[in-house]
Amino acid sequence: MAKIVLPRNPQKILELAQKITDKHVADGGSSPLAPIITGDIQQIITDGLQLNNLADELEKQMEKAYKDRDAKVNEALKIIKRSRDLLKGIYSDNLKQLGDYGFTVNN
Repeated sequence: MAKIVLPRNPQKILELAQKITDKHVADGGSSPLAPIITGDIQQIITDGLQLNNLADELEKQMEKAYKDRDAKVNEALKIIKRSRDLLKGIYSDNLKQLGDYGFTVNN
């Protein structure tokens, strides 16, 4: 028996919905989908495609923001490590004083 494969990707789902709608419209009154496809299907597809495009754009912005953030975090971490190392030398007799700078000092 043949298996009908449905897409899982949102873009592909909306594209398939558009193809089904286009065929339904082309068939006119003889379309077997008349009881299923309502007048608001085109708005659903249009809105879905717009939201999918927005989501894709936001995902790209998010990826860039994470990349930029990670670069800044790495810069900050370098400063933190250098600060820790310098303070360890200055306060080698009492490392608990690094706690005054926000470091957690375990025994």
